Amino acid sequence: LKLFLAGEITRVINRVRPMFAHVALLFTWAAAARASCPTNALGLSMVQTRKAVSKTSLREGVDLFSEAGRLIVAATRMATDAPSGENMSQQLEEANAMVSVIRDVAHGTDANISSHLDVASRGELTKVFAILEESLTNLWNSTAADQAKVDVDAEELSQCELTQKSSVAGKLTALNLAKETHKACRNTESTKAVETKAAKDKLEELVTSIPAPPACPQYKQDLSSATTFFDSQYNSMKKWYEDYTPAFQAKHVTYTAATQASQNQQAQCDTLQTLWEQAYCSYAGDLKTACAVGNSCRQRRLAAYRSTVSLVKKGEQNRKALFKSTRTVICHLQVVLGTHSNKDATKGHNGTHSIKNATEGHNQCVDLTANHNVSSLNINYPAEPQLRSCSTRGFTRAPCDANWIRDELTPLLPSNVKARNCSRCTWETPAPTASPTPAPTPAPTPVPGPAPGSDLGYNYPVTCSSGCKRFYGDDFMASNGVIDETYGRKSQSGGLAHTNSGRNEWVEVDFKKEFLMGKVTIWNGWQWGCCMSRINPFRLVFFDTTHNEVSRVSRLQAKTTGDGETPVLLTTPVKARYVRVQLDEHSSYLHIAELRAYAPA
Repeated sequence: LKLFLAGEITRVINRVRPMFAHVALLFTWAAAARASCPTNALGLSMVQTRKAVSKTSLREGVDLFSEAGRLIVAATRMATDAPSGENMSQQLEEANAMVSVIRDVAHGTDANISSHLDVASRGELTKVFAILEESLTNLWNSTAADQAKVDVDAEELSQCELTQKSSVAGKLTALNLAKETHKACRNTESTKAVETKAAKDKLEELVTSIPAPPACPQYKQDLSSATTFFDSQYNSMKKWYEDYTPAFQAKHVTYTAATQASQNQQAQCDTLQTLWEQAYCSYAGDLKTACAVGNSCRQRRLAAYRSTVSLVKKGEQNRKALFKSTRTVICHLQVVLGTHSNKDATKGHNGTHSIKNATEGHNQCVDLTANHNVSSLNINYPAEPQLRSCSTRGFTRAPCDANWIRDELTPLLPSNVKARNCSRCTWETPAPTASPTPAPTPAPTPVPGPAPGSDLGYNYPVTCSSGCKRFYGDDFMASNGVIDETYGRKSQSGGLAHTNSGRNEWVEVDFKKEFLMGKVTIWNGWQWGCCMSRINPFRLVFFDTTHNEVSRVSRLQAKTTGDGETPVLLTTPVKARYVRVQLDEHSSYLHIAELRAYAPA
């Protein structure tokens, strides 16, 4: 919308200037018409009438031309002002002065004043009328732009809480799942422990029911004795073994299997306990961070929203007053042109209902000023979202704390299950340990610097004094390696870093370490021609690693045509880490497409 308005404003400006030249002639013509019109029945053109002004009205004519000159400046400002209309109070004062001048100059003329206008004069006044009507459209467009800004800031404010919740929502879900999974595992472990105990009890019951084995017969190493020894009918010990071995082995296998299953289940549950504790630590740590970031986000964006609302409300009030004054000017012009009607006096449309005389028409214009409908210029201000506290209550403890074990871990464990040793969070403050004696550090091998005259590169961190983030362009665009900034904030075409409007606004690139610099080149922003002169004059300020200023070059002029490439050759090479381009003691927006530094040639 702003890009569209910029094109519209450029077109309107080209028409505004001649408009107020016509207004100045109108004032002089009206002043002279009161004295000249009765003796000039054929009517004079505005140029001829201007020449016919008597000496007694010459001073009045000079004042009117001076007033028209002020209004030309005011119209130019109105066409180029920001949507919130910070300077509208002066425009309003000048518009009201225009109402007063037209009313006073035209006061007392009769209803047939329009009959004294020749075709050319009427055509010129009709153009003035049309341009004034077109200026009302600019007020509506400005209202729409302000409404969009209010809505964007309100939405960004509401996003703080949503972002805060969403940043930890996934980890809270993972934590609850890990807790429930661990709980289910421990319940299964309890069941397997019961099964193991039952198998053991049955095996022990069997063991106690088996009688003691009989005495084993003596084995003799001859065939007859060996035959008797291995025959169960003669060897009661062998018969005892054969009778009880199957039952014992069956129950023993069952017990062994149950024991192994229980041990495996316990190992699995111990692993799940560790994962649960890690999920708890991760969520608790992120929750603390999210609360701090969310609160900071709200404070920052609430201040921005309130600032926007304050500025927009002022602009809304001024626009409504300016709207009424412009409508009143149009009404007076309709009287002069003979197109005024009672029916349409408050709407600014042509009408056909006649009036008694011009004085009555001008008086109606004054009376109807207060009745102009300005509801189309209303701005809707969304209510500030209520502050909802971000609490870390319940997550200030950590695994291995006595209270955490009592409140979190123990309730999950069946009575016949024992948890593994807990694991602490990585963000907990560890116990101090003695620092080892460091080994001697060998002298570093000198690293060669950049080649003479070489580009020190791009994609470095960028900081702006204001704006930049989600304004007309983001800060990183001042060091993204793309200098072909061809259409405002379209980053795919390069884009630019763009500050708010203010005094001595700046954009700064951090080259991450100190370099010896011999030249700095900037590419001025907005090649489409609107505002490339805003930067001038500018200065370059250099800082070392500790951000102490080490050098500056002032009163520089950036190129305002083409891609705006402006090289600045340093008289003496400067060793610096940070390079700042800054407005040199004046107020405006600052926008650049790129900043590069080069090693001395």
